[in-house]
Amino acid sequence: MQETSIAVIEPDKMPLASSDFVYNKGITPLQRRFVILYVHGEGTKTGRQCAIEAGYAPGSAKVRAAEMLGGRYPLVSEALQKERDAMDEANKCNEQRSLAALRRIRDMAAADKSYAASVAAEYRRGSIVGLYVDRKEIRTGTIDSMEREEVEKAIQKLKEDHSIETSFEEIKELEKKS
Repeated sequence: MQETSIAVIEPDKMPLASSDFVYNKGITPLQRRFVILYVHGEGTKTGRQCAIEAGYAPGSAKVRAAEMLGGRYPLVSEALQKERDAMDEANKCNEQRSLAALRRIRDMAAADKSYAASVAAEYRRGSIVGLYVDRKEIRTGTIDSMEREEVEKAIQKLKEDHSIETSFEEIKELEKKS
């Protein structure tokens, strides 16, 4: 089996911790890096990959990851959970966060002279607080649910499509006679 090369992540390329608990005195720097890399890369990296990127020797990385994920180190287990919880909280969507994010996008786009993107972000901000409402109306049903103008337009279209030469008033006269 061919070994793929996994480089140790440089400190300036490390994701920022979402929880202060990872800085607990009982957690070593390598464990701290593992926790951050594992939680921030969850679903995209294996425990072994995260252990190597954190600085553990490739030969023992699988064992170290299993120990940290398996509960051998209770503080690491707690740090993993607290980091996940902090990430979940940071990723929650609510009105204030959306407004703030769209404000930042609007301002960055305007500074970059991307005015269409800036206007779009501001429009979305207004939509969140109810200033703009997209209203769409879909009607289905019979002629009874149509407005008079719609009926007249439909009759006119039928007349044009089928070469019928009569007026709305003539139709009303025919209805009265029957």
